[in-house]
Amino acid sequence: MLKNLDLPQEFLERIEEIIPPEYHERLVDFFTHGAMPSFRVNRLKATVKDVISELTAAGFHPEPKLGTFAFSLPYEEREALTHHHLAAGGQIYIQSLASMAAVLALDVQPDMEVLDTCAAPGGKTLLIADILQNSGRLAAVEAVRPRFFKLKGQVEAAGAKVALYQSDARLLGRKVPARFDRVLVDAPCSSEARFKAGDASTYNHWNMHKIHEVAGKQKAILAAACRTLKPGGTLVYCTCSFAPEENEAQLSAILQKIPSLHCVPFKAPLPAVPGLTAWRGSQFHAECVNSLRILPGRETPGLFIAKLVHFNSGE
Repeated sequence: MLKNLDLPQEFLERIEEIIPPEYHERLVDFFTHGAMPSFRVNRLKATVKDVISELTAAGFHPEPKLGTFAFSLPYEEREALTHHHLAAGGQIYIQSLASMAAVLALDVQPDMEVLDTCAAPGGKTLLIADILQNSGRLAAVEAVRPRFFKLKGQVEAAGAKVALYQSDARLLGRKVPARFDRVLVDAPCSSEARFKAGDASTYNHWNMHKIHEVAGKQKAILAAACRTLKPGGTLVYCTCSFAPEENEAQLSAILQKIPSLHCVPFKAPLPAVPGLTAWRGSQFHAECVNSLRILPGRETPGLFIAKLVHFNSGE
């Protein structure tokens, strides 16, 4: 079933091993049709009631997801939502449910000091700002200049209070050690969850060399990000890749390096499977089972999410 898709065969062989067979039909559906559009209300600029009333009056059919602020729409309403004035004005933000779930796993509370290490294009940064309601302090870092200015534009449009820095995330451990209550690492990755069958532009960059290349960057970014975390703080690591080299291998390495760091269980509001503890002869840290792969399907693209807590000494 999977092997009939117009995608790299090596990728499909790996996916068959990573995702249990009972979910392969979901994968076929996603890689063929994509996920339904979803969005959240930017509560810094609008109320959920007013936004949904306006969209409903305009003929949209929003369905509540993830609590009170997120919604999905039928496939055929995607383009109209993209061009709606609420999207242009920053009252709504078009974002996958999986991306929102990663921020919810961070468990941000008002007045916290929060760091987003690889922030562009800004969707997760802006959801953190929404949850904080511009309280506390939110710092967002992006290394690549064009992406940094895109992030800056998004922040301004959303009315969010964010301290923006154009910097390499791998340097943060030395610059701001033990500073933050919450840290998000949405790591650069091979973008496997964005593949679309038959559209070579979504996957022609993919090969094993690419996976190993980004894995090296991820290792350095994650290590630096962990150094910025206060004792008792929480870090969420996520990628839009299925590859264990980019996910469980990264967790396993950091958990072995920092004994006070633990990968803890959390509830996902979307269909998901536990992280792997072994892959093609490699054994991973036992706590990797507490991470989750959000399963791609009609609801959302896929995402790997791990929640790490830096416990105080003696806990």
